[in-house]
Amino acid sequence: HNNSWKRVAIYGGGDLGKMLYEKLYATEVTVTCIIDQNPSLQFPYNLDVVAPKQFLDLHPTVDAVIVTPIIDSAKICHELSSRVACSVVSLDSLIIEIEDLEKLHIASEIIEQIKARMFILDLSDPGRVVENMSSLEILHKLTQSHYINHLNRSSDLLMSFLKPFYEDLPTCNEGYISEVCKLPEYIYRDGISYPKDIRSKYFNVIHGMRYTTDNPSNYDNTIHFFGDCRALGILAEDKYTIQSQLQRLLNISDLSQRIRVLNYGSVCRSPGIFYHIEHFNIRENDMVVFIGKNFYNLRHYVDSKRVHFYSLDSAFDRPHTYGEVLLSNAHMNHRGYRLLADKIYSILSDFLRGSDDYTHPDDYRRNKMSRRKEFIPLKRLDVGETDARQNANSSLDGFLAHLKSEKTSCDGVIGSIVMNCNPFTLGHRYLIEEALKQCDFLYIFVVEEDKSSFPFKDRLLLVKAGTDDLGRLKVLPSGSFMISLMTFPEYFLKDSAKDAKLDASEDIRIFAESIAPSLNISKRFVGEEPTDPITRQYNLAMIEELPRSGIEVTVIPRKLRQDGTPISASCVRALLEERRFDCISQIVPEPTLKYLKDYHVS
Repeated sequence: HNNSWKRVAIYGGGDLGKMLYEKLYATEVTVTCIIDQNPSLQFPYNLDVVAPKQFLDLHPTVDAVIVTPIIDSAKICHELSSRVACSVVSLDSLIIEIEDLEKLHIASEIIEQIKARMFILDLSDPGRVVENMSSLEILHKLTQSHYINHLNRSSDLLMSFLKPFYEDLPTCNEGYISEVCKLPEYIYRDGISYPKDIRSKYFNVIHGMRYTTDNPSNYDNTIHFFGDCRALGILAEDKYTIQSQLQRLLNISDLSQRIRVLNYGSVCRSPGIFYHIEHFNIRENDMVVFIGKNFYNLRHYVDSKRVHFYSLDSAFDRPHTYGEVLLSNAHMNHRGYRLLADKIYSILSDFLRGSDDYTHPDDYRRNKMSRRKEFIPLKRLDVGETDARQNANSSLDGFLAHLKSEKTSCDGVIGSIVMNCNPFTLGHRYLIEEALKQCDFLYIFVVEEDKSSFPFKDRLLLVKAGTDDLGRLKVLPSGSFMISLMTFPEYFLKDSAKDAKLDASEDIRIFAESIAPSLNISKRFVGEEPTDPITRQYNLAMIEELPRSGIEVTVIPRKLRQDGTPISASCVRALLEERRFDCISQIVPEPTLKYLKDYHVS
């Protein structure tokens, strides 16, 4: 066993616990005790039976606790893992299909030989385990809903259910929904179910491969996607599959290499695909991504630095900014695929940047605490302390530590700009260029609070893409301490609070006393604000307060359009509503224009 467990405790003394003990008896693994809610349980073998609290108080030295009850196993694992220093796993997570394992070993050997990377992404049924469910997700879970399976019945009720999942698209109507939700036909060959070739307005399969939009004509490496119907992208048109949305993120990223994304997704789970990767043109430094159910269980049996396991179910935990994404417990709409594209990009991007030793945080809830080194006694685990640990990274000290890790060694004048960029315009670009003329290095903080028209991750990438030809600057997230709901909530309520007298003292104080000193910032640049009263009040407050801390505030006049009006993000959003890309092209950089066309053109 890859984990090299020698001493384990079995949670549950029922039939499964008894069978597991019998299986382990003749191995090198020693079972130290049985944990059971009934400490009086008469276990048939000479082994101590202890209650969960007693086990925690005794703090025995074990490498793992194996949870055998099928019902509530996830809950038990989650509660135990926060209280013990060892691994806590459910028995079902250790049970795998031998055929899967054999084929995965062959695939991993091929990956090793080619010097590529493989990512096994487990996506089981997020609708069953998502935390802080919406009311609709609760309905899915309670009814075990499978609405999509009945789509061909052409029910008016079903159409009314589906419409809210697509109404944010300009193409949304009953005809569009019927077309994108039509399930493809497939053929079975060599142990794999391939979608049949098809040409249509929204769903195209060519030589068994789903069409991915926005592929670059020239590229350095390829990401090959395999897996089940979610990998294929059912219930979405070509440009909204995981692969197409990931491709657009890669196209505007700050990566040095050009990446192409291909979609070999299937109609249903095909474990045989592990074996058949040898038939695909995979090259050195390429990435192979598998998406499917129960793949995460395989992590215990594969030991390779080029094979990486992640669970994606917890990516759906709320709160998130994607709206309603799950059409059933397992299937999703274009917004759900966008959520997954963002999550997968965050996983792959570190490897694409060449961080070979990088270990991405394991976000699989059942096992995420198994690497904890310190044993935490039960008596210390009250709600406040648990929340404090979970929020450690969002504390001011944690944020300042992160900033210091991003600090650039530079002498001279260090400047800064805090901007929302909703989206990034030539006005923002002009402000940055003018600021660079007045300082030796510039930190650009992009507002991280996701209360804007465009998601933070997109806004951050657009700023990086729009400034990648400029030197002497670094683009960073603003965290929770610069123009956030915590420090400056009025900023996000401009329409309703435009006549209010704001108090930005806390936001300005944190910047002056903590953020600026951590990066040696001595100048802050702001754009002149002739129209927005909230931002104008904020600028005036900074001009009054920051010089008292030795920080100069410089106001830079706005860049104007040809008609003499200032370039603004609100103007771009208004033009976008009318699809006037000819006008938008005159006031935004090329990466922003491409992004707006990709995501908002029917």
